Amino acid sequence: FLMGAVEAEAYQRARPQTETMELSVLLITGFLGTGKTTLMRRLVAANQGVRLAAIVNDLANLNVDAALVSEAGKGQGIETISLANGCICCSQSGSIARALAKIQGWDPPPERVLIEASGVADPSALTAVVGGMAGIRLEAVIAIVDAAAQGRNEGQKLIDRGVRAADLVLVNKTDLVSPEAAASLERKLNTLAPKAAVLRTIDCAIPIGLILDLPSRDKSRPPTNLAL
Repeated sequence: FLMGAVEAEAYQRARPQTETMELSVLLITGFLGTGKTTLMRRLVAANQGVRLAAIVNDLANLNVDAALVSEAGKGQGIETISLANGCICCSQSGSIARALAKIQGWDPPPERVLIEASGVADPSALTAVVGGMAGIRLEAVIAIVDAAAQGRNEGQKLIDRGVRAADLVLVNKTDLVSPEAAASLERKLNTLAPKAAVLRTIDCAIPIGLILDLPSRDKSRPPTNLAL
């Protein structure tokens, strides 16, 4: 986290200082296989003339996620930036800072930037780095939770940190579990993130306007406890 924050500051200081509009950023987090890329594809495919930029991180050498997002946005004027073979956490959060600093210099700049974190990113650290950059407005953090994988995730601590940092939590793949199991998971998530909205989804199918029009998170909201 500290390395990412330092790199973010360095990238912005190195960038020529020009009058630019504040970038609106939407951050999508979730463990491996929860449905982040599915949601990103829905967002870019449903775009109605809004200038978007998408930053996609993938663990694979061949960035399949970025290719899928780029294909979904074909013809929509959407620019996709691929950060392959990384994890957008620790020192890799500097890659996100570098990408955002680059986007700030575009003419014209996008109206909104979508960021898909990798499945092993530390959501709280990433949120702190992005939200701490000058000229960046972190509109909302969306955490996606796989309802069918509960109890067998090795990354449960990361999942919980993502939920705590979220403004909206999507309980995805609810068609694969019983209503009772989904309700039990919702209660747990409401305890972890009492101020976040929690919604059940199948294949991340959700009205796109509900996501793009989420109320901007309170600037005074205290940062997520990185020691959790």
